Order: sequence, then structure tokens, then C-alpha cells
Amino acid sequence: MLARQDAVLGGVTTNAAAAQLTGVPVRVSGRPPAPAAAAGWFVQNGDSLPVVAFEHGGAQILIVRDLSVEEARARVGARETRARTLVGRPIAEAIAAGARLDREDRARFLWPVVQVTWGGELRTELFEGSHDFLLRGDAIPWLLTHIEDPHPASTPPRYADAVAVAGLQAAASRGRRAVLLVTGSGSRDASRLTPAAARRYLERLRVPLFVWSLTGPSGPDPAWGPREDVSNPALLRRACKRLDESLDAQWMVWLPGEHRPQDVALSGQARGLELVP
Repeated sequence: MLARQDAVLGGVTTNAAAAQLTGVPVRVSGRPPAPAAAAGWFVQNGDSLPVVAFEHGGAQILIVRDLSVEEARARVGARETRARTLVGRPIAEAIAAGARLDREDRARFLWPVVQVTWGGELRTELFEGSHDFLLRGDAIPWLLTHIEDPHPASTPPRYADAVAVAGLQAAASRGRRAVLLVTGSGSRDASRLTPAAARRYLERLRVPLFVWSLTGPSGPDPAWGPREDVSNPALLRRACKRLDESLDAQWMVWLPGEHRPQDVALSGQARGLELVP
């Protein structure tokens, strides 16, 4: 299911048909109920919201990586065998091959170094990213150890800022989502946001954040909070499995109208599900 809004300017269209929908991610134990059975489960400011549908389409992962390809290879390695078929092709190739993109999970990198552009006197800072990669097999380990930021690091990286932007892009995908921050050897963060502020922003957007560490044992990080040790292949595979399980438990519930994700809550009638994150 895809929700989209179009505008026609200067044409001959005289009628309008509008059906605003808001997608809110939830975690479900088993399978969700029929929409009619979930009547009264979702509320906004005390008002009940009817459920249009539950959807379990493709997922989008935004990856912010705080390490080089060489560092990742040195720590966890990656098999080269059948890389193109396991990891999947860029989306354009996948479409040509007949892939069902509504059923495919995908990942995209967001590079944490800003690219500055000028339009007259207006300065714009952009975090550029890669194209989407389809996730097949051991895709994430392969991506972490083979895809490199094409831009030289001319300015200090801004990881917290990039995580916030990644969260916004993940929410805009209107499907199951997550942001993955992979921390490395501790590069200085020149962000304007603090890590705590970036985490709170993703929570308001209802985008889960996973923090992986390639440099040491798991445990709380002073900046990012809970993190998972992925410093060897076995631990990395375990972390990938947990990420897959978390995404698999996500569903999108579609509610009529336009709502901010943080304004939607569960009523006391809800059973077998919780809001993300």
C-alpha cells in the first residue's frame, strides 16, 4: 500500500478526491487483527481513530557508518562469493529483472560528511547517500565492508546530525523502517545535535535506532546509549538476525487523516501490539 498526494496545476481538472492516510509503525505479536477488530485501539488526543488496514510490505534501513571499508574488513571480513546475487543489485537493475519492490527489503547509506552548495547567498548543507540496495542473504555484512563514501572527508563528520536526517528519510519511506549506526574507532563528531537529541528525534518519528560497535564489547555508550558488539563475524551475524527479527515484527497501521506520529497512542483496548519504537 502506498499513500501519495498529487496536485494538478493549470489543467482542466475540476473535481478533487482526497483520502488522507497516515501510516504508523507497530510491533505485532504474531499477526495483526482484522481492521474492524482493532476499532478503538488507536487514539489521538482522546479521540478514537478507525483502522483502514495493516500492511507488512518492504522495509527500509538507513545506514550511517562511522568507519572506513578497510577498518570493517580488518575486523569482520566479508565473503566475496556470489556478492552480486546475494546483496542484490541497485534498484534500477532489480526493476529490470522483475523484482517485486513492494515485497523487498532495502538499505541505503547516508554519508555523515556534509556537502555544501550555494544558491546565491543561500548556503545549503546536504548529507548525500547511496542508491538503494536490495537485501538478500548476508547483505549487510557485505555492504559494510564493500560500499565506501565516494566523497573525501574534507570536513569533520557529523554523525548525530546524519542519524537525525536518516530518521526523517526512513519515516518518509512510509513503510517498515530502521536506522543503523555503525560506530568505529571513535572519530570526532562535529554535529550540531547531541546524540541524545538525535535519539529523541527518532523516537518522536517512531523510527527504531540500532547502534553497533566494531571496536569493543557491548554495553552503554556515553554518547549513544545501548549498543551491540559486532566486532567479529559471529557477533555481526547475531546482530543482523536481531535486526531482521525486529523488522519482521513491524507492521504499518494505516489510519484516516493526517496525524503526527508522536500524537497517535494506544488505548487500553489494544492487545498484542505496541507502537514503534
